[in-house]
Amino acid sequence: GERGSRCEAPRGVAVERGAAEEMASPEERNMRQLLESFPDLEGLKFPLEEEQLARIVEQIKLRDDLPRPPRMETPHFGANTPPQARHKGIQTFIESFQYNFTGENFFNVKGVRQNQSLFRVIEVAKRVIKDALPIKCVEAVYLGI
Repeated sequence: GERGSRCEAPRGVAVERGAAEEMASPEERNMRQLLESFPDLEGLKFPLEEEQLARIVEQIKLRDDLPRPPRMETPHFGANTPPQARHKGIQTFIESFQYNFTGENFFNVKGVRQNQSLFRVIEVAKRVIKDALPIKCVEAVYLGI
């Protein structure tokens, strides 16, 4: 299926971890196994505080035995770029991120859902772009904003 279809489960319907694993591609299963084998992540409570996440991301970046996350260049548009081209460029950029199948959040979005400002949404979106970690649906929405 398409990337966006993973976000469209009916309200109140939870996908069990086993079902998510069956739907996962070999690359996603390998990534999950890699995360499970990463000893620095054992015992952590998710979602992580921003400072704790920053420390872990830096530790991960220092490891040379891990594959580098794919990064697509952030789209840049001229003043005369038509809205359709802007939309297509942003959509392509958002689709370049991997889906987070780990069952854990890499980004703290809890506060944003509880009446935080647009500034907070933008800060989370900037962090998503900078860290290039797999994302869930809410982070994709923040990128779109």
